[in-house]
Amino acid sequence: MRGSSPSLPPLANYPVACRAFGPTPCSAQLVAESQARVFCLPLRPSSNSFPSASQQPGTPIGSTRAFAQLASHDREAIAAEIAVALENYQRVFSTGTASEMVDQIYAVPLLSVGASGSTTVWGTREEVVNMLASLLANLRQQGWYRSAMPSPKICVLGADAGFASGQFIRYREDGAEISRSGMAYIFQKKENGWRMTTFLAHDADLQLSC
Repeated sequence: MRGSSPSLPPLANYPVACRAFGPTPCSAQLVAESQARVFCLPLRPSSNSFPSASQQPGTPIGSTRAFAQLASHDREAIAAEIAVALENYQRVFSTGTASEMVDQIYAVPLLSVGASGSTTVWGTREEVVNMLASLLANLRQQGWYRSAMPSPKICVLGADAGFASGQFIRYREDGAEISRSGMAYIFQKKENGWRMTTFLAHDADLQLSC
């Protein structure tokens, strides 16, 4: 029925990275359907949940099937790939152009979740490029030189998804800090490699756990 939404299972059924979306992490009003399928299917089955992976085409990350399959995978190898993707993100963000960032790092659509739960979706490549170009221009006005997440916590969500969480620090060229905040970056392995699909803000003193 138009205007209705599926009954959602308890929040505890969701991966920790999804819980930042609030009590209705998969609300169609908040995120694009493609993002919801990838990141917000519950880990544990619920009678009021969305259809299971076996009932839907493909295997959304975060489903019970994806986690069951992961038992035979080398989690350390997947985490290492995500760590490389994070390093590449920090390098390209600090040295590349907005277009290069989209080509090498970000997925489209791209989702942002603020610490208050506010969400923004950039649905096209042009929108992502324009957002990044504006961000870079603003940072350079502040004397920004590079950004880094020195001690990330990397968690594997599934065979093709995971996130890195930690303190995200922006520096001037002389090494002085401009800002320090808490961030989590969700990566998904696509045909063109690991891509960041979502970035979400959290308290700088906290770190999302697996």
